[in-house]
This record gives sequence, C-alpha cells and structure tokens, in this order.
Amino acid sequence: MKIAIATVRMLKGFGVDVVVDTQAKGLARKGHKVTVFTQFHDSSYFPGESYTIRKCGADEEFVIACRRGKFDVVIAHSSPFFEILPQVTPYTHTVAYEHGDPYPHLFAPNEAEIRRRNCEYKRTSVYPEVDATFAISYFIRRDIQWPQSAVIYNGIDHLESIAGDGDLRQQLGISSETMIFLCVGRLGQGESNYKGTDILLDFWEYIRPQGDFALVLIGTGTEEDSHQFKTAGIHVILNASIEELVTGYEGADAIVNFSKWEGFNLPLVEGVCAGKPALALDVVCHNEVTPLVFPDCIALAEYCLKEYPQNLQRDAELCNKKIGWSTWQRNIDALEKQLIELVADGAQKDRSSVGLLFAWSKLACLKALLKPAKKAKTRNEANPLPAPIVLPPLTTARYGGSNRKDIFPEPRVALSQRPHTEGLVSICVLTKDKPEFLLPCIKSLLEHTPQGQFEIIIGDTGSTDKKVLDFYKTLGPPCRVVYFDYYNFSQNNTALAELAEGEYVLFLNNDTEVQAGWLEALMEPMLFDQVGIVGPKLLFENGTIQHAGCEVFTRSPYRFVGWHPYASFEADYPAANVTRTMPGVTGACLLIRHELFDSVGGFDPDYLEECQDMDLCMQVRQQGYRVIYHPKVDVFHFENGTREVKESNPDRVKFRERWELFIESTIYSLPHQSQDWKPQLCITMAGKTELTLDEKKLIEQCLVKFPETAVTLKARTRQEAEVVLPQLPKSANSARCIAEDYEDNTHYDLVI
Repeated sequence: MKIAIATVRMLKGFGVDVVVDTQAKGLARKGHKVTVFTQFHDSSYFPGESYTIRKCGADEEFVIACRRGKFDVVIAHSSPFFEILPQVTPYTHTVAYEHGDPYPHLFAPNEAEIRRRNCEYKRTSVYPEVDATFAISYFIRRDIQWPQSAVIYNGIDHLESIAGDGDLRQQLGISSETMIFLCVGRLGQGESNYKGTDILLDFWEYIRPQGDFALVLIGTGTEEDSHQFKTAGIHVILNASIEELVTGYEGADAIVNFSKWEGFNLPLVEGVCAGKPALALDVVCHNEVTPLVFPDCIALAEYCLKEYPQNLQRDAELCNKKIGWSTWQRNIDALEKQLIELVADGAQKDRSSVGLLFAWSKLACLKALLKPAKKAKTRNEANPLPAPIVLPPLTTARYGGSNRKDIFPEPRVALSQRPHTEGLVSICVLTKDKPEFLLPCIKSLLEHTPQGQFEIIIGDTGSTDKKVLDFYKTLGPPCRVVYFDYYNFSQNNTALAELAEGEYVLFLNNDTEVQAGWLEALMEPMLFDQVGIVGPKLLFENGTIQHAGCEVFTRSPYRFVGWHPYASFEADYPAANVTRTMPGVTGACLLIRHELFDSVGGFDPDYLEECQDMDLCMQVRQQGYRVIYHPKVDVFHFENGTREVKESNPDRVKFRERWELFIESTIYSLPHQSQDWKPQLCITMAGKTELTLDEKKLIEQCLVKFPETAVTLKARTRQEAEVVLPQLPKSANSARCIAEDYEDNTHYDLVI
C-alpha cells in the first residue's frame, strides 16, 4: 500500500513522534511505501531512512499532495492535520489516529478554551467524516467520546535494542546502597502542569527524609526550568539523548510518574520494558499499563516505603505481566491488518455509516464458532483489537436536544487487557454448598458442550458441605475451582473473568442445567460485530418461561427498573420466540465478548443485591453494541436455588440515577422497547461476477441461522446484479439490488 502519515512535528521528546517514526519504519519494512507529512522536523533525530519525510503545511498544500500522491490511505496523528482530514476523504481512505488531548482545565484559560473547542470540533466535524478512528487505549476511546474507535495499543519495546552510554550511579555520584526513583517528563511551564511536576515535588518532600533515596528527573526544558528541582535535591538531566534516557532506565530501581493526563504513557511502559516496576496515579490510562496505581502521591510514597527495596523484582514481574506482551510488532501488524481491511472493504466508499465494516474477518469469526478453540493461538496474536462498532454519530437532535454528557454516565475504569484464546468460551459459575444444584449443573455442561470449546471456572464463596468439597476433588480440566471468603456477585464474577482465558465469557448461575447444542446456538449472534451480549430463554422447572429478555418498567413506582415481560408464559409463546434486541438480559446466563467486558470495567460492585446485570447491559449499549435475546437456546433455571434474590431499593435508586436520562433518550424513545432484530446483510460486488465458495457458505449459514435476514446486493449495473442473484440461496431471492455508490443509510451488520 501507499500510505501517508501526517503529524505536527517530528522532534525529540514527544511520544507521538516516537509512535509515528516506529510505525512508519515498521510499515516500510513490510513493503509499504510510507510518506510522513510534518510541519517541523529534526532530521538528526528522525532521519527518515526507510520512509520519506516531507515538510508541509496543514492547508490546501496537504490536500493537493494527498490527491496527487494517490495514496491508498492517509492517517492523521495530530492537529492541525486532524482538522483538514475531511477535505482529503473524497480522494482516499482516511484515518484519525487519536492519541487524545490533555484536559483543557490543565492549561491557562485562553489555551483551555482553544483546546476545548478543538476537541468538540473533532467530535462533530472530523470523526463522522473520516473512514475510521483508532485510539491508543481504552481510556482514549472513552475520553474522545467516540465508542466506535478501534483500539491499537502502542508497543513498549522501542528502546530495547539501544545501549546506554554509561552507569547512572557513577555519573550522578549516587552510592550503590541508595534506591533510585526515575521520573521522565517535561519541565517547561506549559505542559509541565499536566505532567504533574508539582506532585513530583510533593512526593519527594515526603519520601526524602524517610530513607536512603535518590530521585532523578529526565525531561525537556531549560536550566531555568530545572532550578526548583535541583534546589529540592533532585538530580536533573535536561534534554537527554536517547542513550542517556536508556541509561536512566537501566540505572533506576523504580519508575514513578505523576502525570494528570496521558493517553498511553510511554515513560511508564519504557520503564516496564527495561525490567523496572512502574508506579503512577490511578487516573487516565495508567491502570491499563501498570498494576501499581495509587489514589495520590502520599499513598504511592507509603507503598514505596513499605515495599522497597525488598520487593522490586516482584513488582517488576507484575508490571511486565500487565503490559509486556504489547510489542511494536503487534502494533504494526494490527495497524497493517486494519488498513488492509479498510481499503478492501471501502473500495467503493459507503458514507451511510460511520466506522469500519469488516468483511473477510466474519469468515474467521464463523469458523471460530464452529471449530474447537486452539490454545496455541491467542486472540491477541490473531487480532489484538476489540471488534469495531458501527453506529451513526451521536447528535443532540437524536436525543431530543439533551446535552450528551447529561445522557451518558461517566464510564467506569476499564480492566486490564490481555491475550485471550480465540474461540474459547470461559463459563464462570458462582456457588456455595447446594450440591443438588451444582452437581447437575456442571454435569450438564460437561455432557452438552463441545470439547475444546470451553473452560469452567467455579467460584466457591464459602462451601462447607462435604459432598461439594469432595466433588471438587474429582474435577480436572476443563474445570478449575477458585475460593472466595465472601460473596459479592459483581466482585466475584469480575474476579473470575480476570482469570478467564476465553475470547468470550459466560456468566451462569449454579442452579441451571443446559441441553444439547446450547452453546453453539447461543454463540450464533456473535457472528455480528455489533452484538456485545447474548442471553438465552430460561425455563422454570415446570417448562414455563422464567426469562425471555428484560424490559424496563415505564410506570411508577418501578419506572426504570428491569423486569421479565414473559415470566410464566408457555415456552412456545410466539412473542417470546423471536430473536430481538432487548434493553437487557439476566445475569443468570449472560454471554459477553471478553474484551468488551474488560473495556466497560466489568460488573459494578456498588450494587449489592440487584441491577448488576442491567447496569452491565446499559454500559454495553452505551458503547454502541446490541444486547440480544436469542430464544433458540433453552436453559432450565431453578431460580433462587442457592441464595434468595432480594429486592434492593438503594440499588434501584442508584441504577435510576445513573441511567434514567440514557433510558429516556434511547429505550423509551423507541416505538416499542424491544426491537425485532432483522440482521442486515450487504453483498458488494465491486465488479465481481461470481461469489467465492466461502462467501456463498457464509451467506447460507447466515440465512439458515437467521431466516429474517434482509439481503442487499450492491452492483455497478442491474445486469451485473442479475448475474449474481441466481448464485444466492433461494431464501435470498427477495434481495434488493441497488447501485454500489448509492447511500441508502442502512446500518449493515455484515458486509461481504
């Protein structure tokens, strides 16, 4: 491919510039022709040996260069190229690669207002107009308020091959007994505020008198900028070379960082790659890149005083486990895959929806559902990104003029991301005693679930029954038991999910029994990227319905509370046997994409008795995914078998306060709360006259599993369409045919 990358500068000391340089070199090594457009360039630091660097203004000159250059894709990494990117969109495929913007309130009032306006402009005028948006972390995806962004983590190993230029202790005169903390940041007046240099001084003032410590600060700035730090007894290395930076990481015992805003925080992960523990404040992206996060600098300092130096190696290993898998090779492979799919799918660009529509990856998804999981190949090796979301841009008009921030609650903190085994389903079962429920539940899972497709993680919350404890001793793979000394539905299940290895997580009550073919059927809707959660039909012991999806009460005193609309109806009741989008499904049997569960922060432990499952469904709906009730699956549920479900007014009040505006503006605004789900399948011919065998098989599978699927055929001419129509299954004979460039505003679930 011929790729253009645009960034404001290519200078030493800026994380975005490191990302651009590393990606440009990596893509060039893969055989792509890469040109970097920039306004400011230090050729001694970024020589651009394997790719072309071209100085260019973010104006008409850039638009003309993109048009004449005939690039396959243009990627903007920073303002002011973001703002002009929509003008390039008519000529090529465009990507907004978001590293994020520091919070405006961290800057002087005049600059804060400019930054605020710039962020709003991107949300309203850039993201909706480009072909794709990528984010460097889940925090950034939430912060830019554009949930359809695909997340591509930066690598952490860009300094691995560079040797330091000496011994840090010897250069600074620090004894071998002294423990060295290293902070990498900026010292100047502008951005140093959000880099937390004021908090760094507080940390040092607190910890310095209490032990034999040294603090080294490496950063860009002037001698004047460094004066206050040197006066405080901090060692300062100004405008370090790359070799001096590596020397700092190699010589330090631990990395500390007090930044108030970061999109990924390269200094932290560079330290982790050098084998050091990395400690930071529990804000922004930090919990995604290190497990050692703290509410304030005093808590961080107290931890250091208590744990170091004796536990440095332990913490270094914890940090490496958290983010050590995030290499630049993975980043570049993921980026290349996204770009290839973007160009392939968008050969004839369809502006009817925002985001990426993947075609051939659906084949891989379908195969993952039908074949046993392969432990040798992890999800992150195959595709380190969460499934992209495709939905129209959010506008105030869509929500009756309400302010967006009033509608969408603040997102919960994402859980750590890690590799998952492709196609594997991790079944999480909480239990306590009651062998009459647990034993048949596990037995039914082992009998009726395809071998190699699942693992079972049992979370025991305090069993004393000898029959249960003896039963545990008989279990082997794919079962394992985790012991808790307390019960909290949210905390326990989220902890089980943290241990789960599967690409999908299924939360299942212990008072359930499954039947043959249950998991294969439950996985069917996951063929579509827009589906985030699937719930089955649950039956009482007498065969009547316990659960067929959850609605939300519209009248007082239960307004906004979830309820089961078909409870106690006969199992064959027609309205309860339609696959449909629902406000929510019960946590008694809930299937969710693992990466999505992590990205929304798991179950909320603030709910003590109820509403946890509906809250999770709302979080997922807020991210743009569908919650699907799929009646093809029947699971018996002997409700309240282990513990009696209690009504909780405090939980309901909490749920209502958090979600009432969102429910009013989305669910209550629909003609009917639950919506029959008619999958939209689009077949784009792009000049082809024949469907491949795999394409025909995928279409047939889709129509067999979901007969109500609406099929659209996009062809250049009616004659071309008539050649292809006979190749479709008979059930697709009613397919509509439209021109390939016709913008029909249809939100397609699957594009071939």
